[in-house]
Amino acid sequence: MKKYIVSSLVLALVSAQAWAIVDVRSNTSMSYGKATGDFISSKPTLLNYTEDLSVLYSAIPVIQLGIGGSYRFVRQTSTVYSEVGNYRGTRWEVYPILGLKLGRIWTGFAPVWLFGRYNMAKQTVGKLDVYYREPLGGKVFLSYDMSSLLPLSIINWGISLTGDYMTFKKYTLVNSAGVATDKDMDSRLRLWSVGMALNFNFGV
Repeated sequence: MKKYIVSSLVLALVSAQAWAIVDVRSNTSMSYGKATGDFISSKPTLLNYTEDLSVLYSAIPVIQLGIGGSYRFVRQTSTVYSEVGNYRGTRWEVYPILGLKLGRIWTGFAPVWLFGRYNMAKQTVGKLDVYYREPLGGKVFLSYDMSSLLPLSIINWGISLTGDYMTFKKYTLVNSAGVATDKDMDSRLRLWSVGMALNFNFGV
């Protein structure tokens, strides 16, 4: 089912008719957030550096539908406690996205449930690599076009407010031999962040 949804979106975007009304968008953001959960006592503070890229098809002038992906570097800025661990790492997600374009304002909504992973930079005490998988959550973008202040040929630009909420219920341990062991958690790891972004977009 997941592969069918992604394949359908890709086929729609590469069709000859679609290329006349396709919008490519990039959001480069810095955001503040926290990691929470029933098993986390200190609620670590996280600083995120993220690149979100999306390709959207305009079925009608106001509404857009497409596919997006993000990659972020996560840095823990709060004190690291041994009983909680260090949440520094990298994260990526792939998601469908719905866009609404009203004049200079663009709003994007992206439910995340297809693909994604949160890779921990630090190993466990037992020298095991850890990554969380199968994310469930969503992302939201609110952009304002400021191209009139500084026109850039065919590229439009602006500023964006970004926010996301992501949860993980499963994780994987990988030993030095590359053998992976999948685990389920009793409760979800919950991550949220809010920030600002520099937005670039162009239509083809």
